[in-house]
Amino acid sequence: MKSGLVAYAKIALAMLVIDWVLGAGRFAFAPLAVPFVIVNFPIGFLFLWLERQSTQWWQGYFGLDDEIGQFIAFFGMILLQAGLIAFLYQRFLHGRKERPSGNSEAILTNNR
Repeated sequence: MKSGLVAYAKIALAMLVIDWVLGAGRFAFAPLAVPFVIVNFPIGFLFLWLERQSTQWWQGYFGLDDEIGQFIAFFGMILLQAGLIAFLYQRFLHGRKERPSGNSEAILTNNR
């Protein structure tokens, strides 16, 4: 459990830095929008949709200014994406290191 939380925190911090650079850079240099979407797949699509909503939409549904709503949505996207990546990491990569394959216990006990 603790190693999963540490992995999540590291991934969330890395995602924050990467998304901040790509997110700010895509307004100055349009081709950076492609790596932004790739890094944030699939949750980035929801963020891009929310980003395109008008001020009236944000005020009508949430009672927020669109800039505040987009700020919250940005950090929400980072947390959700980091959770997805941490889950996939724990499920597929980290879990394989812990599981013994075959009769490794029998091999270890016979060599003593």
